[in-house]
Amino acid sequence: MASATLAARPAPSPTRELIGEMLSEFVGTMILILFGVGVVAQVVAAGLGNHDSIAWAWGFGVMLGVYVAARLSGGHLNPAVTLSLAIFRGFAWKKVAPYALAQVLGAFVAALLVRWNYTELLAKLDRGTPSSPSSSSPPCPATAPSRSASGARCATRSSARPS
Repeated sequence: MASATLAARPAPSPTRELIGEMLSEFVGTMILILFGVGVVAQVVAAGLGNHDSIAWAWGFGVMLGVYVAARLSGGHLNPAVTLSLAIFRGFAWKKVAPYALAQVLGAFVAALLVRWNYTELLAKLDRGTPSSPSSSSPPCPATAPSRSASGARCATRSSARPS
């Protein structure tokens, strides 16, 4: 009886189908990046975990993202995968840009959620750039070593302020 009801249902319009596929890619990519970037922030900022935690979380992020997205869209989760499938496997070219847009937006939203969740811890770790432009030391990003590429000592907020 249930199969007769499902058979009578009309097929969704191509636009509605594409929106569902885009939503699927958005959510799948968001899950992937939430797990991956989230665990890196956890290990680096909070000091909880190690390299194994990062590897396992990225693996679970890929697995869960693909599980979520595969049924509707194939679970590409990456614009490079979508483009490769269009080039080599006959994936519809008209879907490449919408898929890529959904994937990038999903990744961006996930990164914003991780940044929001770890705001306080990341602010403590971020040395930033000097507040004084007259500092003789070049500014360096928070992830840079203590010396710049030219060999000059990098300025930090504490070293840029006058004593």
